[in-house]
Amino acid sequence: MTTQETNKLELTTRRPKKSKRIPLSEQRDQLTVAGKEAGYVYRWVNDIPDRVNKFKLAGYDVVTTPVTVGDPSVEQGLNTTSSVVEKAVGGRTKAILMRIPEEWYDEDQAVKQKAVDASEEAMRRDQQAKSDYGNVITTVKRG
Repeated sequence: MTTQETNKLELTTRRPKKSKRIPLSEQRDQLTVAGKEAGYVYRWVNDIPDRVNKFKLAGYDVVTTPVTVGDPSVEQGLNTTSSVVEKAVGGRTKAILMRIPEEWYDEDQAVKQKAVDASEEAMRRDQQAKSDYGNVITTVKRG
């Protein structure tokens, strides 16, 4: 093979030069939010029928303040025509960034924790009754 043929082969097999290739294993933090305002808890909410409205009724606000989403080296997929911070999350679904005051978030978590505590207390009662697995009641229906 001549030098000219080798050079031609190299030119046809080379891939076009891009900025920097980012391997899939390094494409992380696509939903991480930087620049959050202190005193708020942020959450991505899928924009499916009625879900965003339920969050609004619970006290969440749609984030419209400037924030940085994800790793800047990874394509953002953000809608730049809107002041709402949103991100494509797969298929035709997008997620909207919402936030709630930290105090309200903590109150909501305390209510959820009460239910967990009650469930765990019921398990402890069963263990105090010398039962490792809870109670089993069997009945036989006759005739």
